[in-house]
Amino acid sequence: MRSQREKNKIFTRRAFLLGMGKLTLFSALAFRFGYLQIISNSKYRAMAENNSIKIVIIPPLRGLLLDRNGVIIADNQFNYSLVLLSPFKQEAEKIVQDLNKILGYETGISRIGVKKVLRAAGKNNQIMIQDNLSWLDIAKIEVRTDLYGVEIIKSHKRRYILSEMISHVTGYISKPSIEEAERSSIPHYQEFLIGKNGVERSLNNLLLGSPGARKIEVNAGGKFMRELIYNPPSRGITTKLSIDTNLQKIVAKNLAALHGSVVVMNANNGEILAMHSTPAYDPNKFVGGVQLNYWNQLKLNEGKPLINKSISNYYPPGSIFKIVTALAILDVGIDPARKILCTGEHQVGNRVFRCNRKEGHGWVDLHNAIAKSCNIYFYTFGLAAGIDTIVETATKLGFNQKTNVELPFENPGLLPTNNWIAKKLKNRWGAGDTINATIGQGYILITPIQLAAALAKIATGLKVIPTILSSSKSFSTELLGLPEEHLQLVRAGLHDVFNNPGGTGYRRRFTDKKYALAGKTGTAQVVAQAKRNQVLQYKMRDHGLFAGYISTSDKKLYAISVVAEHSGWGSASALPIATNIMREYLSIAATQVEEEDIDDDLTQDD
Repeated sequence: MRSQREKNKIFTRRAFLLGMGKLTLFSALAFRFGYLQIISNSKYRAMAENNSIKIVIIPPLRGLLLDRNGVIIADNQFNYSLVLLSPFKQEAEKIVQDLNKILGYETGISRIGVKKVLRAAGKNNQIMIQDNLSWLDIAKIEVRTDLYGVEIIKSHKRRYILSEMISHVTGYISKPSIEEAERSSIPHYQEFLIGKNGVERSLNNLLLGSPGARKIEVNAGGKFMRELIYNPPSRGITTKLSIDTNLQKIVAKNLAALHGSVVVMNANNGEILAMHSTPAYDPNKFVGGVQLNYWNQLKLNEGKPLINKSISNYYPPGSIFKIVTALAILDVGIDPARKILCTGEHQVGNRVFRCNRKEGHGWVDLHNAIAKSCNIYFYTFGLAAGIDTIVETATKLGFNQKTNVELPFENPGLLPTNNWIAKKLKNRWGAGDTINATIGQGYILITPIQLAAALAKIATGLKVIPTILSSSKSFSTELLGLPEEHLQLVRAGLHDVFNNPGGTGYRRRFTDKKYALAGKTGTAQVVAQAKRNQVLQYKMRDHGLFAGYISTSDKKLYAISVVAEHSGWGSASALPIATNIMREYLSIAATQVEEEDIDDDLTQDD
């Protein structure tokens, strides 16, 4: 009996201890369960949501670019891209290798380098693997249910319809730098593209629009499950440019074989109807990031395809600047009827300056000096007028300052002002410097848009302000600040350049009486030399220039400037381009042009 009682006692104690152990264990489990369910519920629920809910920023749809007639210049096309989701960055190398095999080609991220792209992407939620997916690419990806960490996204891609023909006007969009993103108040996110050049840059805030957002649910593999919230982006403002695409195509065709610039402007209101610079680039290749080989090709091109020469390149104006000198001569009170004898050369001190016509022009007044481009007349009376008056007159016509056209990277040109002479030349300025300035050589530098704008001002007598926007503002009615009688004298001389048998451009005149051409050719020295351009290396040949205006019987007025780089005499290079463009645009019947070497107005020192 005793033995049995002792056994029961031991069993009871063990059962008690075991029961207490179970109770303690269950109590701990219950406490932990309660902690998780009640105390930490909100914390873990938020963590779970963060793991399954994603906010996707939607880039805005960029505003269209239209020409003056509503023709689309730049629009947006649907585009499908393959992106790597942020949680899978650590596995990027393997995922990309698998994708290369699936697609059968090297993806964009592989060509650039996966690690390089990841570094550049920073904290972006999505990293671009391959842009511009084809339908076949999409099908290959969608059937692979084992593929994880990637997503196909639909977006829009900018398209420039005229491509190189208008690239310096449109510019292009591409990925912003961190600094650019901050300045533009947009996320530093791969799908956000901003204007980098042209009107895409200068009008970026108008064209950009506002981003939208999607709240989506994804599974553990990062795959899209469902959309919870969608806030659409707002589209940028569609903008109408002053460009006439028909004229732009004509200009591009006529300048295709040369390097240079053409600007055509409505002289009455300053609207730019065409602007082209050659060589050019394809803006479509910059959208989203340019390929290194294409970028290097452009950078190594000595023709400077990335520069809009119409507003950014400097050129000596050559004899076109005689227009300015003529107005300065009139401003100091020299009688326009006063004649001098041009014998073909003019001596100042121990230097001899020559005329463009070796045998001279005989007796010439202001009118004939403009029409025949007589250097000796402008040497003589330009020296009497003085460099200060010449610079002051040129400034009134818009030289040595930006036109403020709505395009980036415009340069102001150069005039030898007193401050510039003091700073750069230490006040060493002589009569020979003034003589060179009278015919647009030496230190004077202009941009093609300045030439077109200056001729528009002379034709109208108004402060014409160039604009790339259609009907952007009412045109200026402010007077130029030069006496109308002086402008009339200069206009008459420019008219007879083409419409008088003795004029230097007579063979390029318009015989259709509904149209009248006036203007001036110029030849800008690249290097001082005495050889003819045909025997010089290309880079040493002179630039040919033309600036003028065309009036029509229905009161339309067009200003045009042409620069033909390294093409020799302006009358044989730039002028034919200008007349061919306007003949085709206005449907003017052509006249027979004699095939003759026309020496323009290049001055050479002994």
